[in-house]
Amino acid sequence: MIDLRLATELMARQDAVFAPFREFRDPPGGLDPARSTFGTLRMEFPSSGVPVPVADGSYQAQKEQREAIGLLVEAGIIEVFRPHGAKALGYRLTDAGEEQCRLGCGQVSLHQTLRIVDHLVSEFGIGVAFSEHDAIERIGYATDVESVRTRKILLQEDLSPALSRGWVESACQLSGHCFYTITEVGHTAAVAGIDLPAFESSNTHQPAYVAAFKAAFEAFRNMEPPISSDIGLLNYPG
Repeated sequence: MIDLRLATELMARQDAVFAPFREFRDPPGGLDPARSTFGTLRMEFPSSGVPVPVADGSYQAQKEQREAIGLLVEAGIIEVFRPHGAKALGYRLTDAGEEQCRLGCGQVSLHQTLRIVDHLVSEFGIGVAFSEHDAIERIGYATDVESVRTRKILLQEDLSPALSRGWVESACQLSGHCFYTITEVGHTAAVAGIDLPAFESSNTHQPAYVAAFKAAFEAFRNMEPPISSDIGLLNYPG
């Protein structure tokens, strides 16, 4: 049986890698080591994916996890690979797998994400950094939601597929304000569209997604950075 809850948790872990880095903990005279960790994970994603988490508990639990991941691969929901020299197996979701998982936890489809990207291109152009506040105001995003903070979080969630695919890039100021930039790749994808099967939309796995995202983000930011002098791919907008 296909474990879509596990697939959703893996998607949340993938989203956590590319989530805008808003909470800096820079020590006096130094940089937050987590910046290096996230930067390295993002840089390695195209060739290595996201490291597969190791199941807690017994050998049997780890064996069951490997079998469940194998079924997800057979179903075309994720793809896994072991890059040359890498210690951990890497994974990333396929387009169809991500579509199914996002709709299964109440998020927007990849089609809708591309429509948002296209709308942002119309308002701000390609390769131009714009603030999340300007984005939600200019495109009239989630106007039925009263809280501006919630609208920004919803925009981040809806852009998660775009961030991992390089359609959109993010950068945050020390104050926590996020800026986005639509890339040429993103514009091309928005024009071309995407052909995916239809899946049922529900909120079945939404709690699992939220819990897995929070846990993964915290775990990544507490990892030992591979290269302490590398602050990663987090450029500040001018």
